[in-house]
Amino acid sequence: MNVALQLTFFRVFLVPLYLLAFLWDFPGNHWVAFAIFSLASVTDFFDGYIARRFNQTSKLGALLDPVADKLLIAIVLLSLLLKHSEGMAGLFLLICTAIIIGRDILISALREFMATLNIGDAVAVKYIGKLKTTVQILALGFLIVYKPVWILPNAMIGYVLLGLAAILTVWSMVDYFRAALASLQAKDIDIYK
Repeated sequence: MNVALQLTFFRVFLVPLYLLAFLWDFPGNHWVAFAIFSLASVTDFFDGYIARRFNQTSKLGALLDPVADKLLIAIVLLSLLLKHSEGMAGLFLLICTAIIIGRDILISALREFMATLNIGDAVAVKYIGKLKTTVQILALGFLIVYKPVWILPNAMIGYVLLGLAAILTVWSMVDYFRAALASLQAKDIDIYK
């Protein structure tokens, strides 16, 4: 097993550790959860970089990397909902969570559908998708810490970034569906037959 794949498995391993640290109430648990989330997020960058740079790409890595990403983001969003579900902030968090997880499910289904038609590269990862992920990670980091640090209003920054992430999420979804539709039309594929 190559290093890139090991990093992907390590990221999956970190997800339950994050959840345990975030939900278990002990002094500094949010900081431990933040550190675990940060480490998992960094492995997301490095597994892809190492795979491309050192020619360690694999079919298993191509399958597991996005699954590990989605798993991490979904678990963090759901854990945040468990702790911060009250009031307007909770409603906002719920709406953003539904948008982000819903989009990921739709795009996964779209990629699977396009692959069955042998045009899977029509929905390859694009810049907007990478930007969306970066903003999501930043937002979630602030929301994991939540409480103000010095004069930094972490919750407010986190919610603003999460709103931006939700907008980018919808934008990227529309972009992927447009690309898929253009590819279907270019190949004259009738999906209703």
